Amino acid sequence: MTLFEQQSNEFIPRHIGPNEADTKSMLKTIGVISIDELIGKTVPASIRMNHELNIPAAMSEHEYLKHIKEISLKNEVFANYIGQG
Repeated sequence: MTLFEQQSNEFIPRHIGPNEADTKSMLKTIGVISIDELIGKTVPASIRMNHELNIPAAMSEHEYLKHIKEISLKNEVFANYIGQG
């Protein structure tokens, strides 16, 4: 198995976050009803952005690993043997 295949196979177990019930329980414990309310209470309005970022569409980790592998295959090894020859 290659490193890229191994990383792809490990992706889901590494990135499973809390389920809906866990999230509701955590929010209830801290006394808010939503993630938006939590952000509203913890991040000052004066530093929040009021517009969307202009960034390209997201890639999944699997897509990114494939992309970076394709780029890496373009690498060339150059050796400089200074003082030899």
